[in-house]
Amino acid sequence: MPSNWSSQSRPATGLHWRTAWEDGILGFNVYKVEGGERVHLNERLILAGQQDYVFPYEPGVALYEIEKLTVNLEVSVIARLGNAGPIGQPVVDLVAKDGSMTFTTEGGVNSYLVFGLNPEFQVLDITEADKFVALYVEKIQVATDTAAYFSWHP
Repeated sequence: MPSNWSSQSRPATGLHWRTAWEDGILGFNVYKVEGGERVHLNERLILAGQQDYVFPYEPGVALYEIEKLTVNLEVSVIARLGNAGPIGQPVVDLVAKDGSMTFTTEGGVNSYLVFGLNPEFQVLDITEADKFVALYVEKIQVATDTAAYFSWHP
C-alpha cells in the first residue's frame, strides 16, 4: 500500500451497539441470519445496563440481528448489522457525487470500491427501507479522498 494511504478497518472485535435509554429492557439476543433462518448466537441473555455492547462475529460476509427483550417479555429487533468485509476480485470502482452515493449491487461482482465519500460516511443496505442493514466496511483514506471497500450479497 502506498505511504499516502491509510486504512481504517471495520471493528475486529465484533458487533458494536450502543443504547441511549435502557429503562424497561432486560437484555439482548444476537442472531445470524443464514438462508432466511435466524441462528441464535449468544448462550444466555446479554443483560442490559452496559449501554455499550460488543459481541464477537465470525469472519465472512454475514447478516446479524440484535433483538431486545423487555421487562414485559416483549421481543423486537432493534438493529440489523452486516459484516461486509471485502472479498476481492472482481471489484467495481464507483465515484460518489457530493460525498454520497446510492447504487444497486450487481450479480457476479464480489466487492465494491466507492471513492469520493464524506469522511464520516455510513454504508446502508436499504433494500427493505423498514429493515435497513448498517454495514461494517473497510474505510480507506488517500490524501483528501475517502473510500469504502466492501462486499455485500443480501
